Amino acid sequence: MDAWLLCRAAKIPAQRADASLHLRFTFHPKVKRARDLDNLLASMKAAIDGIRDALGVDDSRFSFAMCMGPVVRGGKVVVDIIAMKRADETRRVPPPDHPVLGYPG
Repeated sequence: MDAWLLCRAAKIPAQRADASLHLRFTFHPKVKRARDLDNLLASMKAAIDGIRDALGVDDSRFSFAMCMGPVVRGGKVVVDIIAMKRADETRRVPPPDHPVLGYPG
């Protein structure tokens, strides 16, 4: 429920149902000790569901990245939500006709 409320409070607009979103989690622990990133992602299940509900997107369309940030008092998780372009809107970089790095055909 907290992630849903935070998305709504941030006025993040609802997305197309078929939108692809990339969620980047930065975990800021409250104490310095080793962490297992896959367990940290699993602990975000309720937050991911809240983001899904707030944005109206099927969470099977999410991709994820995770990293550890510095220790902060009380700990926190920062989630960056990045809208991905549809496949038919993406462009290759460099462009196919690039004189040095051009692609065949």
